Amino acid sequence: MANDNKQKGQIVVEYVLLMTVALSLALLIISALTKRDYDQPENSGAIMRKWFDMQKVIGADKPN
Repeated sequence: MANDNKQKGQIVVEYVLLMTVALSLALLIISALTKRDYDQPENSGAIMRKWFDMQKVIGADKPN
């Protein structure tokens, strides 16, 4: 019986560690993709660079 409790505790610890690693990686990836640099937009993340490019195209308002 004591061995089962130790096994359950180990599973919980492994789950918490796995979730911590997964969340850390997700936060790192998201922050890299959405980084903002208004002074130098080319240093921004990939999503923000595309957003800045879309704003420039819309702002230019070129007629068809």
